[in-house]
Amino acid sequence: MDTHYPTGQEPPETAEPCSEHEQTIQHLKEQLASLEKELLSQKALLDQQIAEHKRIELAIERGKREWEATFDAVLDMIILTDESGKIVRCNRTTIRRLNTTYQSLIGTPITKAFFPNGGDINEVFETTFAEVQFPVLDGWFSIANCQVMLKDAPFGVVHVIKDVTERRLIQEELCKMNDELEERVRQRSLELQQEKETLAITLLSIGDGVISTDQDGIIVLMNNAAEKIIGKPQSEVVGKSLNDVLILRDEKTNEVIENPIARLLRVSGKLESNVGQYIMLEDGGRKLIISTSSAPVRNREGGLVGYVMVINDITEQKRLEEQMALSQKLESIGQLASGIAHEINTPLQYVGDNTHFLKDAFNAIREMVEKHEEITREEYQQKGNLEAALERLQQIRQEIDLDYYIAEIPIALQQSLEGIERVRKIVLAMKSFAHTAGKEKLPANINQAIETTITISRNAWKYVAELSTDLDPNLPPVCCVVDEINQVILNMIINAAQAIQEAIEKGKPSPGKISIATRKDGDHALIEISDTGTGIAPENLRRIFDPFFTTKGVGKGTGQGLALAHNIIVNQHKGSIHVESQLGEGTTFYVRLPINDPDASLEGREEEN
Repeated sequence: MDTHYPTGQEPPETAEPCSEHEQTIQHLKEQLASLEKELLSQKALLDQQIAEHKRIELAIERGKREWEATFDAVLDMIILTDESGKIVRCNRTTIRRLNTTYQSLIGTPITKAFFPNGGDINEVFETTFAEVQFPVLDGWFSIANCQVMLKDAPFGVVHVIKDVTERRLIQEELCKMNDELEERVRQRSLELQQEKETLAITLLSIGDGVISTDQDGIIVLMNNAAEKIIGKPQSEVVGKSLNDVLILRDEKTNEVIENPIARLLRVSGKLESNVGQYIMLEDGGRKLIISTSSAPVRNREGGLVGYVMVINDITEQKRLEEQMALSQKLESIGQLASGIAHEINTPLQYVGDNTHFLKDAFNAIREMVEKHEEITREEYQQKGNLEAALERLQQIRQEIDLDYYIAEIPIALQQSLEGIERVRKIVLAMKSFAHTAGKEKLPANINQAIETTITISRNAWKYVAELSTDLDPNLPPVCCVVDEINQVILNMIINAAQAIQEAIEKGKPSPGKISIATRKDGDHALIEISDTGTGIAPENLRRIFDPFFTTKGVGKGTGQGLALAHNIIVNQHKGSIHVESQLGEGTTFYVRLPINDPDASLEGREEEN
């Protein structure tokens, strides 16, 4: 029981009760401080929870805004319906495509929005996926329907509608194109089959012999022409090696070629096509000259799958070519014959005149000698006046004109010797030009060949042109058939002289000029032949080497000269011939000849391989 004391009075001092009271108060203070501390801790935790709650609300709001922006940015139509099929939400694409407002769509059944006239359309919005056409929209659309679940119970459906009109059009176009392609493939297959049959018939019927082998050189196909050339049927050679069927000899050495495939394809590190001429032996021993054109056959990846060779029997053609070349040479010689006769006749004429003069001189000198002996003998026998004898001899000397003969005899002898030398040179040049050295290529002095040709053709150009030469003295011997090169040079000199003659007839100053020069150009010898004639019209430049082409009048040219030159230089000597001309100014021919025989060099490389 508590004790109450009057106001203003202190309780009596009792030490023990007062200490207990203070302890209680102290305890209460401690409890209050602890409670206050806990309240502050709870307040801080509450503030932290409130801040986290606001952050979450902000994140939710931001996510909502992002989702709404994404929802509206999608180009496909997205519609959310409730369990009854009414629209509860849609994106802006839906509003734009249906040309309506958001408020008018919300609460509207989706079937009515897209099918206002009704019909059996519920399954369109109930199936998982479908492609349909809507009365309210143009085109085709794919629709995907997906239920939205909440606690394992559906509470709505999301409809995604995509415009697939362009894709459908592309598909239809692709289908159409595919049908057309299939039809074209079918037609092409028929055409290819027909082409294959036509090709097979053509291959068997063409005049060129065709042989096809695999990559090991085993014959897989041979046409009728090849059968005739080889002398064996296809059934007999198919499956055999070409090396065992074709017995070829080198056209130059006549040696049997051990590996025709290597020779025909000119194996030199890589396989390339090649054209060549060879001698082929038939079973009966008859020799044929055949031309070959061969090449490797490769697949699309570039791999070697075989070889194809085209062969032709050119025995008769070669014979005709040789006859034509001989005819051309005889024609050239015939054109020069009268000139050469004139060239020989001129020195022979003054040799003859000088010979008659020397005969008269000899008779005069003999008469002088006889008179001298007679007078000397008489004076010796009669011992007469010596001065009178000398006077008689002097008179006789004057009568026979001995001093004239003494002065003219050396001149006549020199002229006669020069005439004889001139005839000798012409005869030697003619002999050298007309000589046929065979078809073997041998080292030859091109400068000497040019000088020889100039000599025999002198009468063809000396009346219309001045001919100058600039021949390189250091030009090495050129491996060639020299008489064929002579023919080429002769044809060009005659052409140059005729062009100058025509230019002079048209009023160009006379004489014209012909220039011939030689020099070494790398591994080739270069011959330049220029003239100041009429030149060649641009439209004729590409035709001048065609057989029988000529711009000369009837009877003045056959058109074979330059064609023959081109064949000799390009085909037979593996060189080149080029022409530059300016109409009315003149023409220059450039002839390049390999110094060494390219065929011989190639054979050497083959043997090394």
